[in-house]
Amino acid sequence: MTKLFDKITGTITSYDSGGITDSSASFKADYYKDWFVTLGGIEYKITSNTATTLSFENSISSNLDYSIEFLGRTFLTELESDCANTTKVPDALIEKKYNQANNDIHNKIFAYLRGYYKGTYDPLVNIFNLIVMQQSFGYYVLSKIYQDLMIDQDSFESFKGYNMYEKSYIEGVKDSLALLQLDINSDSTIDAKEKAESASVYSFLTR
Repeated sequence: MTKLFDKITGTITSYDSGGITDSSASFKADYYKDWFVTLGGIEYKITSNTATTLSFENSISSNLDYSIEFLGRTFLTELESDCANTTKVPDALIEKKYNQANNDIHNKIFAYLRGYYKGTYDPLVNIFNLIVMQQSFGYYVLSKIYQDLMIDQDSFESFKGYNMYEKSYIEGVKDSLALLQLDINSDSTIDAKEKAESASVYSFLTR
């Protein structure tokens, strides 16, 4: 089953210093803005995208495989400096907790928006600003990383990290959900009426 934060992989067909092209791709315009793309083990923040291109400053010198992800080590390190330590927080641990967050937060958003399912309308494919979930997603990943470290190392430091990021996630995720905007008429834009009738308004009216 496809999840909202699934990683997208492919191979570059052309590139320049401002981005890459995958002629076989069919991205939704600007859907991946502020996500990250990994090339040759280096993460770059995406500034915009078209159906076949990802824009970001780079210095690559050959066609490479790429992976698009909601966040990675770079973003997590901005939240928590421990993530710069690949020994303490290995790639495999980040990958494991990313997948857990993908599943759990996807399900939370589905539950939050399920009242919008009418006929063939799918709110999950019409979220206009999924990026508002990025910080909450990061806090969730960090809480699960420290939960594992706490169990493996029996460390008070890890216990504090788990509690801190679990609390940050719980406090922030409600606001993140409330900020989601839906493209109700599926025209790829958000007008003033759609902003006013956001998911938070619907959720409030139906409680």
